[in-house]
Amino acid sequence: APGLRESAPGNPQTWTLSDHVRLKRHREATGEAEPPVQALVPAKTQYVFLEVGHGFNARAIKGKMIFQLYDNLAPRSCGLFRDLAVGITGRGGWLAGRSFDALKPGKWLQITGLAVEGPAPEADACELKHTAPGCLSVRDSAGGRSELLITIGITPELDENHTVFGQLVGGAEVLKQLSQVAVYEDDRPLAPITVLGAGNWDPHGSGGRGAAKQEREAAKKAARADVAENVSEEAKRTAQANKDARESVAEALAAGIQTKKRKHKQSVQLEQELDVVEDELDDEVDLLEPI
Repeated sequence: APGLRESAPGNPQTWTLSDHVRLKRHREATGEAEPPVQALVPAKTQYVFLEVGHGFNARAIKGKMIFQLYDNLAPRSCGLFRDLAVGITGRGGWLAGRSFDALKPGKWLQITGLAVEGPAPEADACELKHTAPGCLSVRDSAGGRSELLITIGITPELDENHTVFGQLVGGAEVLKQLSQVAVYEDDRPLAPITVLGAGNWDPHGSGGRGAAKQEREAAKKAARADVAENVSEEAKRTAQANKDARESVAEALAAGIQTKKRKHKQSVQLEQELDVVEDELDDEVDLLEPI
């Protein structure tokens, strides 16, 4: 609907009443079918994590990215992703050990050639847009070679042919670091970005303290780092100012000492000249006395 993306990005669960009214009027004007009411009602929230590493030893950048899946809005895409990420045993599927083959600067991370057994699932009629970093998106391209994307920016160009089926809720700092990885001209990362593991994530279970809490802790850590950096910069400026002041005082003292030495030398020279004049006068007096 016109204006819907700007006024209500992301999950329809966060839309206001006016957003739903605007969408309803748009559908009435265009004859677009109304989806079932339960499609906009949140189902049981599912989370999946991807543990990724960057570098030839996967140690340059390493961390977990946690995604909330919209099973009620894009069930086919969520099911495909869960099979590829979690697998039958729940300990990792086809994605484990795979590398992202493209990093479009400011746009998205991408893995192509997803191993889909049997016919590719039908596309989900999901209306979510690529309005923020961290959107989990999939596309069924020609020949059944699906593309999995994680956005690192706002990418409306993906809205037409890609389905948003999840959103990053934990590990934003990891995604930010990955977005700054150097790439070749064809957008391949210079060093591999690898999926080290994947699995279901329980934000309230013993395996983690919760995605929201992790986000808060990451924000606090970033804030502390910013404060420490500011304090460090202020300390550097203060130390430099003190150093400059000491150097100025030292230069002034050195100049004063040199001036005193110069005056002392002039005084000694003057005394020596006076002694010579006195000796000459004494000699002249001695010569005049017999007369």
